[in-house]
Amino acid sequence: MLGTTASEQTWAEFARCYARQDSDGLKRSLSAEVSFSDHRSLGWDAVRGDEGYVALMRTGWNALDIRMEPEVLAATDRVIAVRFRWTGTGDDDWGGGPFALAVGHVTAVENGRIVSVDQYDYDDRVPQPDNSCRRRKPRSPDYFIAEGVIWEQLS
Repeated sequence: MLGTTASEQTWAEFARCYARQDSDGLKRSLSAEVSFSDHRSLGWDAVRGDEGYVALMRTGWNALDIRMEPEVLAATDRVIAVRFRWTGTGDDDWGGGPFALAVGHVTAVENGRIVSVDQYDYDDRVPQPDNSCRRRKPRSPDYFIAEGVIWEQLS
């Protein structure tokens, strides 16, 4: 469930625009210099700029009924850690049938616009500055604890 912090509200607006397949709305929610980095072992290419990120997001619109199912792990006005599933039914180009893609995102927001998105495996650990990883479970469900670079922004 999304709350009232600025990052959650920005993320929610992005998700609404995505659901409406509103490219202009997506672009309005992004910084012109937005960066996307995928930290999964078989991740997608990095993307820089709002046009490139919108183009990446549009690839999901090949699904007949794609949905985002978010779970907020932590949020402040400037940063949100969320994991979610894209679910839906693929069109013929995707082989038809149901699909699901589960990922985690750490998204930074400035002035109501997304400035960076770091993508992780759904159950991944967020790296600390020394490149080791750890995960804490302060309560259920599990929460990403983004130590160092990200955690400084969350605290």
